[in-house]
Amino acid sequence: MIALTVIAGTGGPQKAIITMDIDGQHITKKANGDGLVDATFKAIRTFVPHEAHPALYQVSAVDAQAEVSVRLEAGASPPARARIPTRSSPPHAPMSRP
Repeated sequence: MIALTVIAGTGGPQKAIITMDIDGQHITKKANGDGLVDATFKAIRTFVPHEAHPALYQVSAVDAQAEVSVRLEAGASPPARARIPTRSSPPHAPMSRP
């Protein structure tokens, strides 16, 4: 994976954009989802079709950084684990009122 960008907001669906290096070519695909984790796994599915689905995810936050751990399940197969490190900007200072 070359890059992963996730976009969230109140104005529309959450989106994930993934760029992969495949045989020396950078290929970018995107997907919308019901949340950032759902959008990310739907974007991964555009590169690697699969039937796995996120069964459980946990967010651990320290200061302005977070780490998401996801457990995937597919049929009777044992669950796989994926870790997607994320970084967010520090929160903005509150606006002062006159």
